[in-house]
Amino acid sequence: MKRYTALVVSGLILIMSFVLAPVQAFTDVHPHQNIYDAVQYFLEKGSLDDRGQFSADRQISQGLFWKLVMSEVGVDKDGEVEDLPAGILPDDPLAPYLSQAVKMRLIEARITFNQNDAITQGAAIKAILASKDILPPKRVTPAFRNKVTGISPRSSYLRYLEAAFASNIIEEKDFQPFTPHAKLTRRQTVEWLYNFKEGGEKKESTTEPERFTDENPNVQNGRMTGRNIKAISQLTTRTKTNDTLSIPDGKILEEVYRELINSYRFGEDITQEKRKAMVNAAIAAMVEEMGDKYSSYIQPKDVSKFQGSLDGNFEGIGAYVDMIEGKFTIISPIKGSPAEEAGLLPGDVVDKVDGEPIEGKDIHTITSLIKGQAGTKVKLAITRNLGVEEIEVTRGEITVPSINLEWQKGIPVIGIHQFNRDTGIKLRQLIEAEVIPKNPKGLVIDFRNDPGGYLVAAVQVGEIFLKEGREIFSVEYKDNTQTYKASRTGPLESMTNIVVLQNKGTASASEIVASMLQDYGKATIMGSPSLGKGTVQNINNFNNGGLLKLTVAKWLSPKGRWIHEKGVIPDVEMEDQTVEERRAKIDKPLERAVQHVLGNS
Repeated sequence: MKRYTALVVSGLILIMSFVLAPVQAFTDVHPHQNIYDAVQYFLEKGSLDDRGQFSADRQISQGLFWKLVMSEVGVDKDGEVEDLPAGILPDDPLAPYLSQAVKMRLIEARITFNQNDAITQGAAIKAILASKDILPPKRVTPAFRNKVTGISPRSSYLRYLEAAFASNIIEEKDFQPFTPHAKLTRRQTVEWLYNFKEGGEKKESTTEPERFTDENPNVQNGRMTGRNIKAISQLTTRTKTNDTLSIPDGKILEEVYRELINSYRFGEDITQEKRKAMVNAAIAAMVEEMGDKYSSYIQPKDVSKFQGSLDGNFEGIGAYVDMIEGKFTIISPIKGSPAEEAGLLPGDVVDKVDGEPIEGKDIHTITSLIKGQAGTKVKLAITRNLGVEEIEVTRGEITVPSINLEWQKGIPVIGIHQFNRDTGIKLRQLIEAEVIPKNPKGLVIDFRNDPGGYLVAAVQVGEIFLKEGREIFSVEYKDNTQTYKASRTGPLESMTNIVVLQNKGTASASEIVASMLQDYGKATIMGSPSLGKGTVQNINNFNNGGLLKLTVAKWLSPKGRWIHEKGVIPDVEMEDQTVEERRAKIDKPLERAVQHVLGNS
């Protein structure tokens, strides 16, 4: 089933999920740069420190090089550290990575390791191949030898270069020319590792044939580049070796496509654009058939509708929505929005827009019916608790808030409404400047209708409440686990008299922080069960203009809880604020939360 979260505004739909899009953290790395995707990947994995500048063309240290290489292999950072190279102590942050490298015989334990030393391009190629168990060919093929410039045709490095090229680690630009003794740069390191991650396969030589359809515009010199392979705009059956995967019935898939093109009676109607649309439809169907409601392929024609900022002012009704089981569902209205004022609630299912049934329509068509200029009205027929009612909403200018602070009876109430890229930074500044100086008896955090947002923001918010080194949450990928810990002691580390307010609209990143506080006994959770989104999605942009939102992992609380589907269960369950109470500015759940803090002080 398809599921995407969106913000209904005039001319804009914003994707909201646990991992929305790569977060720009380095001040000198921007989305238009070729290196952007690679840098963002390692940032999200926690393999790069996101402070300051990346300095792509600066030489990389051996310490960072091996950290990046081994993070791709998989390292248990909390496991027992055994053999280490000379010069590295067991408590060194690099110790788990280097210990694993020694176990794999990539580094010799008897040799003194200086993590600040540089590494050459030739040594790096050999190390990356060895880490992925890729052997060089016994002999270099003449065709490949003729491609390489800058080194002798008899150089031993040619075998390693050919294996790296065949396996999609390096591209032609990397060996035209190639200087094996030149210092490796940070740019080359992340690009080479990311190339293999995106489209690599273990191959010793370039002589093995690869087959692509003649419609694929992304083939260069008979092979896919690391970046172009992401386009997946071809229907193909590749010749695979070792443990690499092939598409079941891939040949049939290609034969059907060719039959359609070659034999269809009205073939002249199948234009080049139509052919691309057919392939994109096949990809979308393939993703949908997985049955994961959080994964979807957004076709090129629809991607622009999903792009936009998470901050600013817009016109519309102001509600986050999902297509859940084929139904257009309100996930949460934005605080202070026309949708909230009109009484829309999390879980409301929209059946009609201005009297027109929307069953069978896609999310883009429905949102285009709902959005509009400020001051105009739209009537929504909704199903709520098996009943049907009609709600009229006056569209307006929407301000998407991140956080706000108010005081009730001497208790600070911090509303966190979504996890923007700077929410963690702003929250820390707010707490240090306006909360701590007043020495309050406790704190209320209002997560109601917070749909989540950026991964980095979840980490930054979580560490505000923890000691340095304590776990915030962990992410289980298919073949490794990444644990996120507080990088420094937070300003509220010693505070325990905290109440978290939540409801069915509390999702994703807000659930991460709520479950973390609950696990450590630092907060009492009050309200109704949260949404229950315990999975992680990556968003991949392809060169054909399409976008894949794919579930790549599940996240777990510090105690290993997976809250998926069932949500974060409150310690004190309360009825949500009713529509009538909201209109009358009566907030009984918040009043009880404040009273709970006062009663424990």
